[in-house]
Amino acid sequence: MNQKADEMGMVQTDFYDVAGLDSNSMSTARELVRLLQEAEANETISYFMQQSTYTITQASGRSVTIENTNGVLQTFMNESPYDVVGGKTGYLPQAGYVLITSIKHEGNIVHVVIMGAESKDARVQEAKGLAYWAFQTYQWPE
Repeated sequence: MNQKADEMGMVQTDFYDVAGLDSNSMSTARELVRLLQEAEANETISYFMQQSTYTITQASGRSVTIENTNGVLQTFMNESPYDVVGGKTGYLPQAGYVLITSIKHEGNIVHVVIMGAESKDARVQEAKGLAYWAFQTYQWPE
């Protein structure tokens, strides 16, 4: 993972485990956006990041429904004219609640990174508010 991060130019990122649960893992908001963009470029990963839930059937025939933890998918930011393109959540006691998400509006994409939120709901509210503010305030060049 660290080699791939280096290849992507993520020079301030260090992973200590694949699950992201080791508190020694470090990154920056900018580099996490870079990682999200790479994931969004993968058709399969992108598809699953945009699903609120997904049901899989195990070899035994048992069905299991997996819920996406990106709460922005459950808000107006995922209804026309907006569209959630992707996202990733996380939590560590040292980092608080984290959310990286991309939201599209009228062909323009805003990447939002929330770090250190006090709760799952707070990270969603902060991300939603920042994205809405950006779309209402910023004017993209034609």
